[in-house]
Amino acid sequence: MPIALAGLLSLAALVVGVRAAHAQLPPPTAQDAASDADYDPPGNWQTGDNGGFGMGPWTLTTTSLNPSENGHFVGDSTVNNGMGGDSNNDGDVNTMPGNRAWGLYANSGNTASAERNFLQPFTPGSVFEIYMDNGDVQVGGTVGFALRNAADQDLLEVYFVGGAMQYIVHGNTPIPSGVSFTREGVRVVITLTTATTYEATLTRLVDGAGATVSGALRNNPGPIAKLRLFNANAGSGSGSDLFFNRIKYYRGRVLNLDTGRGYLNIQPAIDDPATQAGHTISVAAGVYTGTITVTKPVAIIGAGPG
Repeated sequence: MPIALAGLLSLAALVVGVRAAHAQLPPPTAQDAASDADYDPPGNWQTGDNGGFGMGPWTLTTTSLNPSENGHFVGDSTVNNGMGGDSNNDGDVNTMPGNRAWGLYANSGNTASAERNFLQPFTPGSVFEIYMDNGDVQVGGTVGFALRNAADQDLLEVYFVGGAMQYIVHGNTPIPSGVSFTREGVRVVITLTTATTYEATLTRLVDGAGATVSGALRNNPGPIAKLRLFNANAGSGSGSDLFFNRIKYYRGRVLNLDTGRGYLNIQPAIDDPATQAGHTISVAAGVYTGTITVTKPVAIIGAGPG
């Protein structure tokens, strides 16, 4: 049986053992992939393209007007694998049809960037996912992405620096991810655990090796509201091309008012050891289907439109 929460309607969950309805995973708030028809014909990626849903159009920029020094395209992400090829035949970060991903290239000290906004800024509990596939990065080059506020200030970055051994997660301080260089792509999942803290999981696509790190966002005001992709001087040739694909964003809709921790669903909020008896869990307005088990005396209240 679904439960509707609207305005300040309260869900009776003050008694241990109450069972109610709730989904395990909400639908994405935003989603896009390079195989979207908005990026046809193949190879085409330009300012104003707006595939998927839940985000504004792309703004593509370069620091040089010379197209041999920096630019953007849609293409096959396996081209940066070098002699090793696509060793596990998974297409790296490509999606079908067309084996496509968003590509950025930059050399001679230049930078190619791509930015778009989220129509709904992040709240605690929000989850962001993107697939990133870099090739070689020369010393002095950096490739990656940033989650930013509406004023274009970085709050969190994930990147690889030429000459380094590991990917870096950079909030208020740079943290080695524990995940080593690969030409065959990484899946990056960022969870906003509170309004100012994050958890980042990076997983290599070629062998499944991964690690999770956590920390605080940079001390810039406002919520995450934008995404920026960048290739800063990775180097010349297809072996240094940078690719991204498979963007998904789930907006947090459940908040423990006592701890400030956010969640996608009610059940994880209840099960979290940080949630103690007597805490209040606020749930954004909506209809929730599925099953939850309330195992501790907490109050669950509707918080109005999310």
